[in-house]
Amino acid sequence: MFEHVFIPVISAADDTEGPVDLGQLVEAMLFYDRVSLAINGVVPQALLRAWGPNGLLALLEEEFVVLTGVEKQSMVLNFQQGTSGEFYQPGLATIRDKSGRVRPTLEVILGTDAFAPFCNGTNSARRTGANVRRLSKSYSLDESVTARMAADFRDREYVRGAVMKVLAEVAPTYVPPPNMLFELWDLGDNHFRLRTDIDWRAAEAAFALAAPRSHQTLNASMLLATIAGTREALEAGALLDAELATSPLSSALVQGRVSASVTRRLDSNTQISLFAQMTLESGNAIREAVNSGERSFEEIIALLRRARTFREWLRGAPPEAGLLAHYYQSLRSGSWLESLPVKAFRWSLFTGLGALGPLGGFGGSVIDSFLLDRLLKGWKPSQFVDGPLRRFVSATERGH
Repeated sequence: MFEHVFIPVISAADDTEGPVDLGQLVEAMLFYDRVSLAINGVVPQALLRAWGPNGLLALLEEEFVVLTGVEKQSMVLNFQQGTSGEFYQPGLATIRDKSGRVRPTLEVILGTDAFAPFCNGTNSARRTGANVRRLSKSYSLDESVTARMAADFRDREYVRGAVMKVLAEVAPTYVPPPNMLFELWDLGDNHFRLRTDIDWRAAEAAFALAAPRSHQTLNASMLLATIAGTREALEAGALLDAELATSPLSSALVQGRVSASVTRRLDSNTQISLFAQMTLESGNAIREAVNSGERSFEEIIALLRRARTFREWLRGAPPEAGLLAHYYQSLRSGSWLESLPVKAFRWSLFTGLGALGPLGGFGGSVIDSFLLDRLLKGWKPSQFVDGPLRRFVSATERGH
């Protein structure tokens, strides 16, 4: 349970809050044994702005997260743009220097220049970059991925549905034509010609009124790149044998191309949200505490350190166990509370009446979380959840 999760680069269609959802990242680091964060040219800068070079190094050295680059990433080329012969070609791109030599992704993205604005001098930036690269990893997609991207493009029902979902997200006030046309015709050699009746002027006007994104143009290339990026994320999740963390939009896009990694992540995300709802009164409590900016990096890393035993407990769960069910069982196990029916135990624990309340005369004011931990004997996950985690997300504690 919660062994490894891969967080892809945020797509242009999803990028409203910046290149990294810090709250999502902290939540993943709390629950998962391993977190792989995909990086491009702007992700490291976002992390450095938020937590500084020392903070980023601390996260990497303590193995809370691994920065992950891709040597070959998805792309969609546009040929003869603006002419009647315009066509598109999906493929994989590498980073090359001016002489055409392929350069390692981590060398480019995590070079000295990336750290210079955040370090005191060139030598410090060079050392920091070298240390970050040493603690980071890269992977490469196989050329066969291009064929699967082309197969996605040939699936007209999938492509049209995906485009409708992206338009609804990035240009919500745009009203597509009835039975909107968006078809890619296969010309051979993975070349595709587009037929569509999208009113691009109206769509771009709606796009301009919506939440701003780093990608400031709505066009066919952007839509096709989003579809290609979905395939890249799926392939990366499978290659790394990790659950795939996705946004609501990305989750919708992969429904027609679901893999086991996505299925597991959708289930895990639901479990985390329900767990937070039941124990912290809000399914987004952890993300909100981070994204609000009211928690410092020192508070974040202190929480991650105190969560180590909690994550070990998660790894020890039976594969078929749900998070909440495992939590309930762990609290009951080894104590006289094990004799309580599960329904009665859940009710007593989460209504705030206390485990003894229904059993005869003890009110909720008597049985607080401290006494409950004493009754349950030894380390229990509630000691972390009701202690450090609850204090971290508590609105009354923020800013202290």
